[in-house]
Amino acid sequence: MDICEGCLTDLPWLGPACRGCGIPLPDYSLRLCGRCLEEPLLDACVAALAYEYPVAQMVAALKYRRDVTYARVLGELLSIRLQDALEQEWIEMPDMLLPVPLHPFRQLRRTFNQAELIAQHVGRLVQVPVGRHDLRRIRNTPAQTSLQRSARGKNLRNSFVSKGDLAGSRVAVIDDVVTTGATAKELSRVLKRSGAAEVQIWAVARTL
Repeated sequence: MDICEGCLTDLPWLGPACRGCGIPLPDYSLRLCGRCLEEPLLDACVAALAYEYPVAQMVAALKYRRDVTYARVLGELLSIRLQDALEQEWIEMPDMLLPVPLHPFRQLRRTFNQAELIAQHVGRLVQVPVGRHDLRRIRNTPAQTSLQRSARGKNLRNSFVSKGDLAGSRVAVIDDVVTTGATAKELSRVLKRSGAAEVQIWAVARTL
């Protein structure tokens, strides 16, 4: 770990959080937020940190300045949160990790998929294989950050395809940041159509 113990403690770690969407909750006795009590967003969502300083700057350095050393750091931070979730039986270990895919054009411009780099480090630490499972992004949609919450789900509809057969598998989708959960929800829908029994989302950070 390239972060000293003091700085590690000072990071904006998420405390109690909704197990369905990752939004912070006021108390560890609560498992779901009000929205997820009515209609759970996901089977399970684990996010390690709040998307604020210095986490936001670390994610930006990876994505936009192409400093891939941050992929390892962010993967290690996520693995710390995952260990807590596993010990508390919040989640069960998945059979496979699947990074959120980029559209080929966007990946060509960036030269890498940051979610895939993070997933490789997380997979090594939790000893779960990283697969692509023919999971692809087929629509080069506008960036989610440029859209209002109400438009994000519609923007992603039919943007992903999964051609493999997951046949009752438990999978975890790896992403850098969860905002509204629209990407995770759409990927969950696509993967369950391919046979996945459970789709978790594991993210480094959660917007507040």
